[in-house]
Amino acid sequence: MIEIVQLILSIVTGIYSGIIVAKYSEFRSLREESSRILQKGLPAKECDFELGLISNSLKQLGHIESAEQLSEIANDYAKLAKPKEIIVEDGSVRLPTTKETIKMTNENNQLRLRVSNLKPAWLYIIFPIL
Repeated sequence: MIEIVQLILSIVTGIYSGIIVAKYSEFRSLREESSRILQKGLPAKECDFELGLISNSLKQLGHIESAEQLSEIANDYAKLAKPKEIIVEDGSVRLPTTKETIKMTNENNQLRLRVSNLKPAWLYIIFPIL
């Protein structure tokens, strides 16, 4: 009888650990996909749409704070996204200088760093029944 109880407890414990690993893996994959989207350098509307979908997925998984932070990152990306050609005061068009390009790259890297710092809601990972 004790062996049967131990077997059942082992199975339940294994299933529970698998659920925890699956939920954390799902969060990590959404976070990594967000970083890839920022790295692609998509136009602001496309990036906002993609990050909005990921943000909604995070909300459905219970990671509300990370979802809100990702929405803020998407808004910051929209502000950052600039056309490659810059219109000068006299109406002519010029390409960005090396300094401007480096600044845009650094700002984009900062956004990706913010994405990599998103934290899961551990309560919803450890207690998957919630």
